[in-house]
Amino acid sequence: MEEATLQSAQPAEETLLAEWQEAEHPLPGVSGKNLSLLVFGGAILTVAAIGVAIWQQDYNLYFIAAVLILGIVTLLVQNRRTTPSLTITITNIRLLVGNRQYLMEELAGFWLQHDRETVVINVEPKKAAMVPVTFLYSVNNTDEARRTLQQIMPELESRLPNSSDKINRYFRF
Repeated sequence: MEEATLQSAQPAEETLLAEWQEAEHPLPGVSGKNLSLLVFGGAILTVAAIGVAIWQQDYNLYFIAAVLILGIVTLLVQNRRTTPSLTITITNIRLLVGNRQYLMEELAGFWLQHDRETVVINVEPKKAAMVPVTFLYSVNNTDEARRTLQQIMPELESRLPNSSDKINRYFRF
């Protein structure tokens, strides 16, 4: 009597296709002169709200002053942030963007766009609930990026970034 053995399919061997370090870059923010005007205007409004609160003995205006102070602090902190340097690794099985891993079977395709002097790679997931993956290519060479990515996924028709794409790039979800 022969024993039947089940042989599982051997997983495909993972092959490194490309790897690069995305350089740190400042996030879009408010320019120096406009930032100064916003902070100065916010400070004037805060002092005015506190002065009117004392004069009218209206405690609601203290709350408004506190919100203005928090807004100014948030604006200053957000304007000083830079995007952390990410390592992008592309293999035949997965895409690694920093600490996040995306399996190739979860991704529908990619499209390229230019943002100032860099190439922005947008990877579209198959599931509508997933956030699109966006990262910068280290070299301003669209053909090289396209050739690398076409080895593992189809190129999609380029589209304009919508508001969720802009939010995703700003907060780096």
